[in-house]
Amino acid sequence: MKAQIAIAWILACAPEFTMGWVKPDPINYEKQFRDADLVAIVRIEAVKLSEGFENLDSYPKVQFKRIRASFQIETILKGVVPETKECELVREATLEELKAEYSYGDYRKLALVSMANELVWHYVSDPQVGKFYMCFLTKSDKGILLPTTGLAKSSYSFIEVKPPARAQPKKGGGEQHEPLKP
Repeated sequence: MKAQIAIAWILACAPEFTMGWVKPDPINYEKQFRDADLVAIVRIEAVKLSEGFENLDSYPKVQFKRIRASFQIETILKGVVPETKECELVREATLEELKAEYSYGDYRKLALVSMANELVWHYVSDPQVGKFYMCFLTKSDKGILLPTTGLAKSSYSFIEVKPPARAQPKKGGGEQHEPLKP
């Protein structure tokens, strides 16, 4: 009985336990829209991985792979069509990639750190081929498109959107209806 009272007291006094451990920051869409060079709905066509791993300052112990996502622009909300329809992001290294690169002891440590860091799952985007995303992108000094919120919180600038159930996502595939008869 004492355990049940203690649990009820913790849940009542500390609501973050009931909502999960991570409370993501609110997204400021107005600021992103102002700061972005390109705001568009895109469909990912290809994802190319870089060689090796890298760390981000926000997550120093987690290993990431830099990716270059090629996309097709469906709708532009701000900006003009870029010369190269690619952007750079990072995604968390998979367990298989870590296992292939590191010794057993190092692999276990990196895998545990990676699995325990829930912030990465909330903040870092992992675009997949064929899916649609609303992107807030800005051009770097080198001319590369990057998320306006940075690589560490790319999920805030690279938001998955789903077309309506009746929509045909292929270009030029609008539905044809017969005219209504009076």
